[in-house]
Parts: sequence; C-alpha cells; structure tokens
Amino acid sequence: MDWNNPEEVRAYRREWKKKHKEKSAADCRKYYERHKDKEKARHALYHQEHREEVLLKMKARHAKNREKELADHKRYHDENIEKERQYRIAHTELLRRKTVEAKYGLTPKEHDALLIRQNNLCAFQHCSKTINLSSDIDHDYKTGKVRGILCRGHNVALGTFEKLNPECLIDAYQYIRGCPPL
Repeated sequence: MDWNNPEEVRAYRREWKKKHKEKSAADCRKYYERHKDKEKARHALYHQEHREEVLLKMKARHAKNREKELADHKRYHDENIEKERQYRIAHTELLRRKTVEAKYGLTPKEHDALLIRQNNLCAFQHCSKTINLSSDIDHDYKTGKVRGILCRGHNVALGTFEKLNPECLIDAYQYIRGCPPL
C-alpha cells in the first residue's frame, strides 16, 4: 500500500473500521469525551450552516422510522409517566409561557403587560372575574392577532359566535334585550 496516496489510505481505514467496529466505536467515544465542548461547537456550527439539508434528512429518517419512533416515544412515556407528571407540576408556569409564545406569539413580558393593562380582570367591560397566566387568550381566528385575555365563559361564548358568524352576536344581543320572558 502507498501511504502517500490519499485514496488508498482512506480505503484502508474504511476496511480497518469495518473489521474493528467495536474498537473504532470505543475510540470515537473516548475522543468525544476528551473533546466534548469542541465537538458540540463543531456539531452546532454544522447544523447552523446546513440547516435545510439537516432538516430534510431528519424528516426522511423520521418518515422511514416513524413506527419505531412512535413506539419508542410511547414506551418512554409509559416508563416515565410519573416523572413527566412531576415535571409538569413543577414547571407549570414555564410550560404555559412557552405554549402562549408558540401559539400566539406573546412573549412573557407582553403577556404580563396585558394582564397588568387589564388589571387582572376579564377584558369584557362588565365582567369582574379575575384572570391569570392560565386564563384564555382571545385572538382573531382569521389573523391570529391577540385581542385580550378573557375568562373561560366569555372566551367560549365569543369563540362560538365568531366561528358561526360575528353578526350572530348582534342577533343574540337583540334577542336577549327584546325577548319578553315566557
């Protein structure tokens, strides 16, 4: 073998790794442990520079192994259900804030400011129910724009009317005001 020929050297190393899989894997693990920070930085930089390519590969791998991944996820969940429950209890506020930010685009600061602006009360003017971090966030279904924070009853009612037809809310108001009791 010609050690000056890069192709021959690469082929030799590939064959050696095939024959000595366990030793090769152990050597890789040892190297990684000794250079963990350097490898993590290299890995992060690669993902940043090749983001689209990495995402496509991940999607393809997920599609190919979907059933196995779902089974693994279910098994992990079943084995750690109590641990997950305790985490959710311990981190309720954090999880709620992440959900609100992902779903409505409200940062924790904006969410807090909205609560303060509404004096921790439902956004309906004549409602005296208090609201908090876990209260319903009202938003326009078409644009996704946040309008305020409502008590549960008003959010459900408003959402129902908005999905049917906003004019139905006017009809309901006129019906309640104009309809004599039986």
